[in-house]
Amino acid sequence: MRRRHPDQVAAVGGGAFTKAAFDEWRARFSSDQHNAEGRFNDVKYWIELVLKAAARPGRAGNRDRLPAVYLALTDWLAETRKAFKLEQEIDEVLEGEPHEIINATYDFDDLTRDKQEFAFVARLLATTPKELLSKFHHFSRGLKPNERVQLHASYEMRRAWNPFQPGCVAAFDECRVKQLLPKPKFEFKKADPERYQPVSGQAQPTPPPEVPAPPARS
Repeated sequence: MRRRHPDQVAAVGGGAFTKAAFDEWRARFSSDQHNAEGRFNDVKYWIELVLKAAARPGRAGNRDRLPAVYLALTDWLAETRKAFKLEQEIDEVLEGEPHEIINATYDFDDLTRDKQEFAFVARLLATTPKELLSKFHHFSRGLKPNERVQLHASYEMRRAWNPFQPGCVAAFDECRVKQLLPKPKFEFKKADPERYQPVSGQAQPTPPPEVPAPPARS
């Protein structure tokens, strides 16, 4: 590129790139929500095109490029988030996105074995591990030793930063402001014995139909 006359910023690819052209281009990239959505509409076609191309049979027997191309895109997302220090802003945008109500079922004996997860679940339910244990002991009075107790819970969560595993449990995170459920709900129930099969002398749960509980958070 080289300078040619006062109105021309540079010569790019054999054409003139003037200040007016630069100002017009820069206006399309001003940092506001309208332009962010517009630039996404510009680029989404090309992202889809690259993924479709990667799914086609390649030359020299290279026929399975889609997984690597997809991982390259998610790696770019992670690198861009870090390079431009977008962590806080991304969390703020995710907080404003529609939330979801998670319905989870826990085997209470299993839950209490993991202190970190137990504390996390108690926090989701707006209570403490001590109070949750107290309610459990109150409910379990009179139950037989081999009868198991489940904790059924409903709480609100938002999407988390996780482009690597869309749709999985780890794609949810705690929300700061409730949109759907002002207070979490939970109750103890005696487990259905038909859904537990004895293994090595101990009752083991079969997978429940509800959304599984999210992993423990630090």
